[in-house]
Amino acid sequence: MPKLVKLYIKNVIIGFAISAGFVALLLWFNVMNLWGLVSQSRDGLLAVFLLWFMNGIVFAGVQFAYVIMSMAGREGGPRRGTPVVTQLKPIPVAVEAQKNRATGKHHAGDSRSWPAEAASWNFLTKRPSKHLAKPQGSLEQKNPRSQ
Repeated sequence: MPKLVKLYIKNVIIGFAISAGFVALLLWFNVMNLWGLVSQSRDGLLAVFLLWFMNGIVFAGVQFAYVIMSMAGREGGPRRGTPVVTQLKPIPVAVEAQKNRATGKHHAGDSRSWPAEAASWNFLTKRPSKHLAKPQGSLEQKNPRSQ
């Protein structure tokens, strides 16, 4: 049998053993009254088997992935990612100065060029809308409780 298949079978057995221990601890500590539910139900053994089997699939996959990924280590030197930087040195970057093209007016995208009532501003024509109704008094006049 190839080495990879032997490695897979070994780690699947380890994963299902971890799952058995996990389910045993769940039942022993009676998490969420699991022991009471399993022991008093007719289908309790089926529930325990499914819990063990589904967790076994997960733990076996995690175990096999851990073993495969840990095989990628280098023989010489530490197994690490990016080394820690001990000194930070700024890098000078050349930037051109831009001329101010303002003609005394604000740019169209600047919020200061909008009229005071932004709701009446038509963004397509960049002019105030003429068809909007004028406001009809202040809030204090409409609400008699505020007095």
